[in-house]
Amino acid sequence: MSISDDKLLEQSLKSIGIKTNPDPFGLPDQFIYDPIKPIEGGKNKNSKVRFSQILDFSFPEDIEGGIAEVGEVIYIGDGVCRVIGLSKAEIEDIINVKTSKGWEKALILGIEDTHIESVVLGDYSNIKQGDQVIATNSRLKVPVGKSLFGRVMSPLGVPIDGLGKLNPESYRDVEFPAPSVMEREPIFEP
Repeated sequence: MSISDDKLLEQSLKSIGIKTNPDPFGLPDQFIYDPIKPIEGGKNKNSKVRFSQILDFSFPEDIEGGIAEVGEVIYIGDGVCRVIGLSKAEIEDIINVKTSKGWEKALILGIEDTHIESVVLGDYSNIKQGDQVIATNSRLKVPVGKSLFGRVMSPLGVPIDGLGKLNPESYRDVEFPAPSVMEREPIFEP
């Protein structure tokens, strides 16, 4: 004896306190929710809820904190890191690799059918096969602003002069389009 999908759905909903409401048109969209717990200041209220509303509540479009795409290191050598599992990654995106000693950034430089190739932008000696990789969906940025005058920084904008943290006014993409010809200053000398 087999149970149809509609019956199985009906039984599943009944098991959590949702009773189906017969629809004259045969649409499986109407359900009645019979709450067991008191709601709104202790008053027990029965309310009609559409199945689509239950799905909207269960699977909201805007999830707080967002969803991160997670991958795995399959090879590491000479600063090159091969990663699988990041289907939405793009060339020049930054990825974070979780190591035993913290996080390392890597820059995606190649996308193959089976994996992604990236260059580690820090110490790659702590990265090993199987380490977790998280996509940031952002490009490489460096701090900019007048407060950086006189400071000594690494190429990635990390202070190395021992004078404490930077207080940048903003961050700017390392790779950005050149100004158009009309926006540039005219050149009068060869």
